[in-house]
Amino acid sequence: MIMTNDKTTYAFKGAFFWPVGDHGAFTSALRISEFWEGMDSNIDAGYTRQLDGLTFLFKGSKYWTFKNRTLIKSSSDISELNLPADVHNMDAAVEWGANGHLYIFKGNKFWRYDSSRKSVDPGYPKTIQSILPGLPNNLNAALQWKNGRTYFFKGSQYYSLDDSSIRIRNGYPKSITTYWMGCSPEGLAMGKISPYSSSHSFSLFADKKAGVITLMASFVFSWVLY
Repeated sequence: MIMTNDKTTYAFKGAFFWPVGDHGAFTSALRISEFWEGMDSNIDAGYTRQLDGLTFLFKGSKYWTFKNRTLIKSSSDISELNLPADVHNMDAAVEWGANGHLYIFKGNKFWRYDSSRKSVDPGYPKTIQSILPGLPNNLNAALQWKNGRTYFFKGSQYYSLDDSSIRIRNGYPKSITTYWMGCSPEGLAMGKISPYSSSHSFSLFADKKAGVITLMASFVFSWVLY
């Protein structure tokens, strides 16, 4: 999952991607190679740098730079960013709004990277459990969304970070299909996806049509994130 400078969110899986808008996913699967120049499949992670709006996509030991979906710099070695070989094939990457640093996750560890100095900060990597015990290892994705909140994705569930206490918020994990894909009214606020808020008064079993939509979206997004 990434969000580009134009505030469009994208989910990637294998050779395909899905744009996710205010009302959830709004297209069927699209081929990465047809819309992201120089890319083909199996993107490991990505993030958008707030300083200049550039999006970095990582795969193996390489990275590509985009401005929204326009290619700025083609395949380059991660070593150019002064990142260690240990982060090759990373699980997730996210720039945290509280300090502007990039956090890279892989397995049970994470690294903090200073983009201005192009270096990993001293004392890293650290284990995920030592700082965020409520967050699982081996993440699928991480994202700072347009509401300013930071989210982590694993399997069919996601987690929200409390930026002030540096803890996973109470009530998480939650269902990705409900709160990100717009698959049921429970995850919508004013008709738009609302990953931070919810209404628990709605029952899926009260509306057979909603249940069918949710079942379809659950299949699609489980396939996207596993």
